[in-house]
Amino acid sequence: MANRRISELPLIEGAQVADADLFTLVHVYEVDPSLKNKKITISGFNEYLKEYLKVYYVTTSGGTINGSLNVQETITAATGIFGNIVFPNSVISGDLFVYGSGYFGSGISVTGTISGQTVTGLTANFITLSGTTVTGITANFVTVSGTTVTGNTGKFTSVTGGTAGFTTVTGTTVTGTTGNFVTISGTTVTGNTGQFTSVTGGAAGFTTVTGTTLTGTTANFVTVSGTTVTGNTGKFTSVTGGTAGFTTVTGTTVTGTTANFVSGAFTTQVSGATITGTNVNATNITGVTIVATTTLSGATVTGNAGNFGTFQTNTGIFTSGLSTNTITGTTATFLNITGSTLALTAGSGSTPALVCSGVVSGNAGGFIIQGPLIILP
Repeated sequence: MANRRISELPLIEGAQVADADLFTLVHVYEVDPSLKNKKITISGFNEYLKEYLKVYYVTTSGGTINGSLNVQETITAATGIFGNIVFPNSVISGDLFVYGSGYFGSGISVTGTISGQTVTGLTANFITLSGTTVTGITANFVTVSGTTVTGNTGKFTSVTGGTAGFTTVTGTTVTGTTGNFVTISGTTVTGNTGQFTSVTGGAAGFTTVTGTTLTGTTANFVTVSGTTVTGNTGKFTSVTGGTAGFTTVTGTTVTGTTANFVSGAFTTQVSGATITGTNVNATNITGVTIVATTTLSGATVTGNAGNFGTFQTNTGIFTSGLSTNTITGTTATFLNITGSTLALTAGSGSTPALVCSGVVSGNAGGFIIQGPLIILP
């Protein structure tokens, strides 16, 4: 009724509202004042709201927001396409797919996995980074692992692992417990221990080289040591050690304090301060002094002078002279005997002690015979 207030009208529940129910509406743009009051059905008003909300709100079926969206709480959505999205101090849970480019002004912390065909940035601190190919200008990894890790250049403080196959490894210092390299090159390669199948190069300066077999065209070692050092040819400036067993030693000059050879063929010269041995078989031995501590023997022993403590021989031909304080022997045949005293022991039976076929003469005082003189028939 027109004479009743709205608050006095009976109440209708929302579930009882029908599309045909009416609203009273004042149409402000109506020119005729008598026609400003109008009616509108519930269904008509709903159509108006749908169009109105499309402009200012996103419907449950989806829509496009032109401008900035500031969300203070939580956005939950299955999918979404954003031209530009900013998350200040936000937590993103679930899966985030960025189909275009994603730029992070500062740090990003992800507890799960970041995946994509290309992930770029100035600095990235990953606990684990995996992929078919990982490329970049600079990477600072605590650990790099994978079945195969390849790249043109890698700068590592430390590389550890079971097996690493590098085409080229360079650095100021490369260290490791075990390294299996096809090629090692550098101005200086150092290490405590290196086990190589083959070492080749223009020059190699090793402090110590050990192995079952060491072969090469040329080796320039400061020191060569080992239980056994063998080879076909070795050219050394100096060889020192307690014992060296060579099959053949050749050179312009071979010198040493002591040499213990089983045999040796010296075509030109053997020289040294002292040359000792049990037996020396030489075609010719020449020297200023030859000291034979036990025996000096040969088919012919010649020399300008011989100084013997005891001289024993079965036969001997002395072309110049034989002199000493005392010459003893069972039988001696001389062309000439000259001396101060000639002592002859008594012969046995009819064996004469002295047989002379020439002239026996004495000094100016005559030929003196001391003791009895017995002339046999």
